[in-house]
Amino acid sequence: MPKLKDLYIGTCLGDLKVKAEINDKHTPNLLAKSVKKLCEEANKAEKDGDQERAYVLYMRMLNIYVAIRKSSEYKKDKKYYDEMIQAKKAGKIMETLEDLGDQLKTRYDEVLAKKAGEKIAEEKEARELKEKEKIHRQQVNEKNAERESIKSSTDIDPLRLKEILNDPELTTLIIDIRPIEEYNQSHMKLDNLIHIPSTKLPPGIYVKKIEEELSKEYLSLWKKRSSFDVVVLVDSKSYYQTVAENHLDPLIALKKALYVFDNQPLASEPVILNGGFQEWHYTFPMENTGSYHFDLDSDGPNKKAKEELENLTYEFEDKKPQIPEVLASVPIPDRSKKPLIHPKQTVAKKIETKDDEIPDAIIPSESISIEKEKKVKIRDIPRVDRTKKPPEKTIKEDKPKETNLDEIKKQNELEELKKEEARLIKANLQREEELERLKSQTKEAAEKHAALLRQSKKINEEVKIQQQEELNRLKSQTQAEAERQAALLRKSRKINEEFKNLEERKESESKTSDLHSKSKESDEILKKDRDHKGSVYPTNAEFKPNIEIKPTSNGELNTIIKNIEDKIHITEVKEDQNKKVSNEDLPRGFQKIYDSKLDKYVFRDHKTDKIYTEIPKELMKKNDTIPKKLPQQQKPVHISRMPTTLSATTANINTAKLKDEPTTPSSSKLKRSPSSPFIAQTGQSTDSAVSKDSFKLDRPQIDRTTKPLNSAQSPFAKVPAKVRNFNPVYGSVEYGLTGLRNMGNTCYMNSTIQCLSFTVQLTNYFISKQYENDINLHNKLGTGGEIANEYAHLIQNLWSGHNRSITPIDFREVIIKHNDLFCGFEQQDSQELFIFLMDRLHEDLNKVTKRIPISEQNNDKLPDDEAARRAWDMHTKINKSKIVDLFHGQLKSTLTCNHCKKKSVTFDIFMYLSLPLSSTSKCSLQDCIAKFQSNEEMTGSSRWRCPNCKTDRDAVKNIVIWKLPKILIVHLKRFYQDGRWRQKLTTVVDFPIEKLDMTQNTFGERPEPYHLYAISHHSGSLDVGHYTAFCRYPKTSQWYKFDDTEVRAVPTGDIQTSGAYFLLYASDKLKK
Repeated sequence: MPKLKDLYIGTCLGDLKVKAEINDKHTPNLLAKSVKKLCEEANKAEKDGDQERAYVLYMRMLNIYVAIRKSSEYKKDKKYYDEMIQAKKAGKIMETLEDLGDQLKTRYDEVLAKKAGEKIAEEKEARELKEKEKIHRQQVNEKNAERESIKSSTDIDPLRLKEILNDPELTTLIIDIRPIEEYNQSHMKLDNLIHIPSTKLPPGIYVKKIEEELSKEYLSLWKKRSSFDVVVLVDSKSYYQTVAENHLDPLIALKKALYVFDNQPLASEPVILNGGFQEWHYTFPMENTGSYHFDLDSDGPNKKAKEELENLTYEFEDKKPQIPEVLASVPIPDRSKKPLIHPKQTVAKKIETKDDEIPDAIIPSESISIEKEKKVKIRDIPRVDRTKKPPEKTIKEDKPKETNLDEIKKQNELEELKKEEARLIKANLQREEELERLKSQTKEAAEKHAALLRQSKKINEEVKIQQQEELNRLKSQTQAEAERQAALLRKSRKINEEFKNLEERKESESKTSDLHSKSKESDEILKKDRDHKGSVYPTNAEFKPNIEIKPTSNGELNTIIKNIEDKIHITEVKEDQNKKVSNEDLPRGFQKIYDSKLDKYVFRDHKTDKIYTEIPKELMKKNDTIPKKLPQQQKPVHISRMPTTLSATTANINTAKLKDEPTTPSSSKLKRSPSSPFIAQTGQSTDSAVSKDSFKLDRPQIDRTTKPLNSAQSPFAKVPAKVRNFNPVYGSVEYGLTGLRNMGNTCYMNSTIQCLSFTVQLTNYFISKQYENDINLHNKLGTGGEIANEYAHLIQNLWSGHNRSITPIDFREVIIKHNDLFCGFEQQDSQELFIFLMDRLHEDLNKVTKRIPISEQNNDKLPDDEAARRAWDMHTKINKSKIVDLFHGQLKSTLTCNHCKKKSVTFDIFMYLSLPLSSTSKCSLQDCIAKFQSNEEMTGSSRWRCPNCKTDRDAVKNIVIWKLPKILIVHLKRFYQDGRWRQKLTTVVDFPIEKLDMTQNTFGERPEPYHLYAISHHSGSLDVGHYTAFCRYPKTSQWYKFDDTEVRAVPTGDIQTSGAYFLLYASDKLKK
């Protein structure tokens, strides 16, 4: 298998289908010639692993097949075009397309899943970055807050000063006012450092005087003093608390000069370093130059430390302890007393030791390590009597101080190193934990991605299996339909052959001379018979039966005579059976007869040979009326007898006697065959032999003075009887739970019928035959009652309870007769059938026979209630039917001109609400209704012609519900046009089953709550889809699923899916 190329044409199969579209302007011949090249290119692309290109080319070939087969040129020369387009390979190409489509769909899904994984990772990274930024902002805010607190403070300690000096965003100026000797001995290692001796800072000093006596090396910094964020004042050992109230102190004098009396204001108030340079040197000895000798005078802060050093004593036992040389010059303090050390000093911590141990705090770690390397053992340490002083020993003061400071310096450096090491270890541990967390999250994301891929693959396999099963089912249905069509074709050919043989036989018999004389004899018989009966045929031309009598023998002649007699007898009996009419109350010479072609009674005036649908009033006698009912005891005469041969044109001939017609039949010269029935003895025994010489054309005696028993419905509402075959599968079921057979992609029709069948009010209307009183045969917009009649018979069979399933073939034929959109066996839209069926049922049952013109609405000066009422009244003047009563509602439409703000309000009728869906995965029914009632911008080609501006203007259109019907149909717009392709939205709509409250959505008449009773459901895609219905049984409220012939109960939770197409709600008003 070749290596597959990367996807580069599209992101889904829909993109490839758009690429595969062909130009309809090309001629079929040009398209056919391109098929061969397309096939070669497609095969090459498939071999090269370019699946997308191969799919596009194969799909383009398929589109060419379809376009050519629909053209008129193809019908003229099928063989040529089939050879050019390689029609034999169509099946193989379809299979290849299916395989490529499945593979590409899987690859697209994988790419989509990969992108989803990357998107998740990016989102995670963005969240982490956002979190880091948040932490950084918090830190910055904290630092800013800290800086502001520093700027607003009056003093500062060494640790805080160190943080400020390390902050790159803060500039700091240090002013040291110690004596010149101390400053030269040791000072801070800083560039921004100014030295002003305290002797030059008397009370009341001002800036200009300071600047005059300032050394030149500090002059440039001094002039830039206002540019620094923080200014720190340092002396030897002062604290702010001790000098704040001393106005004579040089620190306070300098602070007032800089901050109070200076014309060049500082950024913030100068701060004083608590403890002075001594505290700074204790805390950060490495940040200074040279060594610094602390002043331990009795007035200083280290008075207690000095006392402790002076009181340090040792108590020796046998021998003097061996003390390292490093410690020889270090004074040992008195451990029985605590030294008085400032709490800020970090090196003077309390160290608890045993009596026989030397504290590690006063032994530098470097010295200890050196002594260990030299293997100097310090094990036997004599006990020291702390209460006594050792012998006086001359020790130089400078040396021990220097040694002690070096040790403290080293110890501080070691502590700093330990802190730094601990910080690095902690940071490393945190980094490792973060790395482990990222690894675990990456692993989890990879597992989710793999699970998504497996799930996607599984779903694709299931969909492929379902599509294959559906394809097999459609193939079997198509094959069965093809066999049926072939059988009909064979039957048609056989009938054509019989007609051809009959014509040949007639041509051969016409050559005989005997035929003419016998034919004349038959004509004379018919003429005498017609004269005897009266004028029962049209008077403007002599009636001649549409049967050619060309016998070649006496036996054939007798058979033809028998057929003529049967024909006359049957037409007479048909009239007697269907319409037994009394002529007593009619004007003389008038006769009331039933015309089967017009399907109504007419009145014939035998004096003028005219036919009337109604008798003229001037000819009616006083109190002359046509009785509408017969006495209950009278029964119509039923005589049933079918002819052996009867042509189609003579089957509808009606005969009737006049009131004063003689009942004695005229004699006939024709003789009948003994084998044919004797019409004169219909009411007697037919076993007796009949002589040829005594043949008489007798007929049964019928009382013409009375009418047959008439039903309540109007005779004008009757539709001629029709033999129907529902091809039922017998079986006892609950009323209404009968399935409908799929006749080849007619599941859309079955779903619509089942949903309407469970509209109880409409079904009762048809089952009780009330509809017969309302059929309008003269409405040009209707079907003459054909659709209403077929729908009624279909509903009656669905609710008979005797059939498990039936076939609605007669209903489908009458639908196709009046709308060829539904012919053939292609998949159709159930909503389109619903619209057509409801419209034709309304027109067939519309009680309004004369439509009056309706003027346009002008509601500018009317309140909405009055305008809505007038619009509804105008609508019901020309539309009165059961459909209007149950299904019609009212919408309010408002157009507002964006230019002049002119408003136009109209009230329109609706039968169903067609609601738009969002492209999200889930929404509610209320969301769809809100979107339906939202404003719509009328721009571009849809601009409104404003009656005020007299020109086309941009406008805003708003449609709201004003009045809801008793039966609310909600259509969810799942299908939409995307170029040449129709796409489907699989949004799950959350719709209520009980208590649908439309109060907030209705602006006119307050509606009652609604309950759901039927759903038309579409599953699958537009290429391979299937319609079913969910209906709630009225008695038990149990939901049933109607899947063509299969009917089964389902739980309520199964009806809310992403395939709900249109919903049927009934108002609680109907329960009342």
